[in-house]
Amino acid sequence: MKLISKATILACSIALTLSVQSENTPDLPVTAATKVLASASSEITEQQSYIIQGTSIAHLTTVLEAAGVSVAREFPIINSVSAVLTSDQVKAITKIGSLSLKQDGVVKTQSPMPAHMQWEINNNIAQQVEAHRLHTIGLKGRGVTIAIVDSGTNVNGDYGRRLAEHEDGSNRLVAKYDATLGQLSTVKNDDQNGHGTHVANIIGSRFKHGTGVWHRYNGIAPEANILPVKAFDAEGKSNYSTVLDALNWIYQNRDKKRIQVVNLSLGTAATSRYWEDPINQAVTKLWDAGIVVVASAGNNGEELGITVPGNNPYIITAGAATDNRTPFDYSDDRIASFSSMGPTYDGFVKPDVVAPATNIAVKFQQNILARKLKLHPLGHDYAEISGTSQAAAIVTGVAALVVQNNPHLSPDDVKCKIMTAARAAVTQEGKYSFSPFKQGAGLVDAYEAVMTHTTGCANKGLDIKADIADTAHFIGPVEQTDTGEFAIRLFDGTLVNADEHWSTQLIDINGGHWGGNRMRLLEAHATDNALDLLGAHWEGQTIDINGGHWGGDKLRIMAQSTQSVENAESN
Repeated sequence: MKLISKATILACSIALTLSVQSENTPDLPVTAATKVLASASSEITEQQSYIIQGTSIAHLTTVLEAAGVSVAREFPIINSVSAVLTSDQVKAITKIGSLSLKQDGVVKTQSPMPAHMQWEINNNIAQQVEAHRLHTIGLKGRGVTIAIVDSGTNVNGDYGRRLAEHEDGSNRLVAKYDATLGQLSTVKNDDQNGHGTHVANIIGSRFKHGTGVWHRYNGIAPEANILPVKAFDAEGKSNYSTVLDALNWIYQNRDKKRIQVVNLSLGTAATSRYWEDPINQAVTKLWDAGIVVVASAGNNGEELGITVPGNNPYIITAGAATDNRTPFDYSDDRIASFSSMGPTYDGFVKPDVVAPATNIAVKFQQNILARKLKLHPLGHDYAEISGTSQAAAIVTGVAALVVQNNPHLSPDDVKCKIMTAARAAVTQEGKYSFSPFKQGAGLVDAYEAVMTHTTGCANKGLDIKADIADTAHFIGPVEQTDTGEFAIRLFDGTLVNADEHWSTQLIDINGGHWGGNRMRLLEAHATDNALDLLGAHWEGQTIDINGGHWGGDKLRIMAQSTQSVENAESN
């Protein structure tokens, strides 16, 4: 294996120069398409909800309604609709070349929470990721609107008002949208699950703890505007169509509501290429529209475990680190054992960064503690919660601070700054303490992310316009060797083990060609489509940890050219 530079190997946001060309299928005439559907049996044997995609909403609705299929919801963001279909109708649709469909998978929280809870956090996460240094110079997220797709947010009462109001009493709550009902909401406390309120507090609580110089905010962006988008019910359940409705509403209202950052602390098993998944398609559209999207890596703790939409190569994906209950001693920090590992099935390095996301103290009503949660050592009605949801919330807050400091940055440049500033965990010999498939670029550092002048380094080799147009798609630089190990293909064709020693020489990771045995793609296995809110370990289970410590080294993301290979693969 070859010596390489500090984290230049990290092509988390860098595609190989390989692209997969698509061949778009023209629409069938409406009459022909209708005949195909009409030939399906009208007997109702089994009905399920599906996401159906075509070249336009108009064509879809015309074809389906002419065949007696009622459209439930429309998602213009990805030219899709949802509808309830019989098994025969599903078979018929698969014969229509211009249409594609995906089962409207079950979406659920990993551990449902009791209703009517109040939340308040007391922790050191702002200091751990250096956000408190930005707070002291006036960077608190003011003017940045963050949409949070989750189980809702409780903004009433002593705890909730710290999300709804600024310290001067002015409003922080831009709006509330309920995707479970498909309408705007005026319900102040609409979170019967609790996950969404917790995530929102990590992102933007203005609650302070401590005294004197230690009297500091708990939230990362305590003056950011909050826009809760409810997509999960009291049981923590949802489905693809509801999440798509949430993303579609954000897309359509992005300018009116001035939405700049979106938090997605949720995920589903990757069962297809990133570009084929409807949620990923919608997320890609948001990124292209200038919105920074942050998602959880997943909580399965497995290789190839990055969930949708965290496996989307464009967005920022957050994994979880643990501080081992010593928040200001970085020498014993570890990657949480539950944090999902890369690479993705499409060969991209993920997660992009990690954040401290274990044993985060949360204040509850007293009657909640004995029923569901593990008591935190703080006592006084505090419980502890861990998961990559919390990591994504922290990184979302960091992104808001970066955007506040420079509102003109593109999402790619926000990602570049956050990854460039991250602190990689390395040994004294300069080797990774953890694979980049576990830690990405390293532990997020809000202060350095704002202060670094580095831009133009993220998502090199990708063409988001081509991805959206379905004319080309991309794979990452990761390959699986004959021995089953994951390695990264460098510009000169050599494979580099992710745990190799870092030299001082900078290495650009360039691509090769699709074909032959050069690229062994990582195939997804078939799983169900359950979509979970990634807030694992609600009941305080023991979290195993691995060794290593956070150094001061920064990972550098190197550029890569693009080189299409025509007709390599089609959809």
